[in-house]
Order: sequence, then structure tokens, then C-alpha cells
Amino acid sequence: MSWSNYQLRRLQHEKEILAKYFPGRVRWSNVHGRTKVQVQLTSNNNRNYTLSITLGEDFPHSCPTLLVESPSLSQQNGMPLPHNSLQFHTLHDPSGLVSICHFVVRAWTNENTLYQVFMKGRLWIEGYEGHLATGRNMDFYLRHQS
Repeated sequence: MSWSNYQLRRLQHEKEILAKYFPGRVRWSNVHGRTKVQVQLTSNNNRNYTLSITLGEDFPHSCPTLLVESPSLSQQNGMPLPHNSLQFHTLHDPSGLVSICHFVVRAWTNENTLYQVFMKGRLWIEGYEGHLATGRNMDFYLRHQS
């Protein structure tokens, strides 16, 4: 995919922000002509997670999909984490990976940054780990956006 001059400047800005706040934990790649960003995050319980965003050709004008690439996620009871679940703040993704609900699509603007998306993913991780520790729905830890 070829980026416009505006998109190239924006990508550079995003790279600078992510490098500042996630030093040594960001990986940029180009898979099948699409730009992919992975961030390694560590929870408060010292568990490691890899979150990723693959940028669409209209970046930054549409809300990106945020995926949990690793580890594999399950509920406290051992059942697979449901996809497209209000209680777990997840969305369906054809990849089969867990897609985190992070922004209301209609509220997304091109002023939002990838850093904001990954930070919402970081909050989701803490809610998920709260669920693992207590069995409570993630709704207890995370509010729905309107």
C-alpha cells in the first residue's frame, strides 16, 4: 500500500509517540502490503501480552482494529473468551483473535492516536486480569462508551 504525504507524516508522528511511551516494545512491519504495529505490554501482575493494529488504507480516518495476538485468552472458568461480547468488551474478528472494543466507531476522529488505542488495550488487560482473579464480568472493571 502506498501512503500519501499526509499519511507518511502522520505515521512518523505515531512512531515517535509509541517509541517514547513504549520504548523497546514496539515492532512495525509490512505484511502483504499492509502496515502492522505490535506493542508488547506487561500487566500489573507481570504477565506479558502482545497487542496489534493493522492499519487500513484510510488511516488515520477510521477506527482501527485492536487484536490480542498473545497469549491465548480464556475466561476464569477455563472456557474460551467470547468474541463479540458486551460483557467482555470484545468484537468479532475474522482472524479468530480476540478483538478489543476500544473506541465507539462513530466517535473516532483522525485526531485519535495509536497510543490512545494501545492505552485502552492496556486498561482492557487489567480488566481482563481482574476477571481472572475474581470471576466478575469485565463490566465491573470497564465502563461502556457511549
